[in-house]
Amino acid sequence: MTNKLLSESDQEELRAQFEHHDSEIGIDVHHGFEQLAGRILEMICGEATACHAA
Repeated sequence: MTNKLLSESDQEELRAQFEHHDSEIGIDVHHGFEQLAGRILEMICGEATACHAA
């Protein structure tokens, strides 16, 4: 979807900003947010794999 909305240079800038943010907060915090998002999906969707693909 981003390919349709953002130019290649805009995508690269966004990627760089995400990498910078990740380096500021640290990998442990980033990993914790990923785990939290997974738990929220499980609470909302149960074990439905179709919901995880969204």
